[in-house]
Amino acid sequence: MDPETTRRQLVLFRSAVVGIIAAIALGAMAFALAPLFDAVGVYISPAGLLAPVIGQLIPSKVVDRLVPGDGAPAGVLFILVCTILFLGHCLRSAVPHRL
Repeated sequence: MDPETTRRQLVLFRSAVVGIIAAIALGAMAFALAPLFDAVGVYISPAGLLAPVIGQLIPSKVVDRLVPGDGAPAGVLFILVCTILFLGHCLRSAVPHRL
């Protein structure tokens, strides 16, 4: 494999891992701090930003296969995916990656 391709894959993997860890940590903090202020609203705000983009890219059949019956589990999955993508992108942009 090309070294540049390997480097890009590693950066993408690191961004995904950092986004997942940050999303879980911030989600836990948001629910813990919910009595103090609207932390949950801040946590789910990336879903509002990314909904138009993801709605065009992912067909509804995929969501129906992942979460049959729709409802709350589909919403939680959507919020988590949007938060992971948003935080992964933000943190990747803020922190230079060096191999």
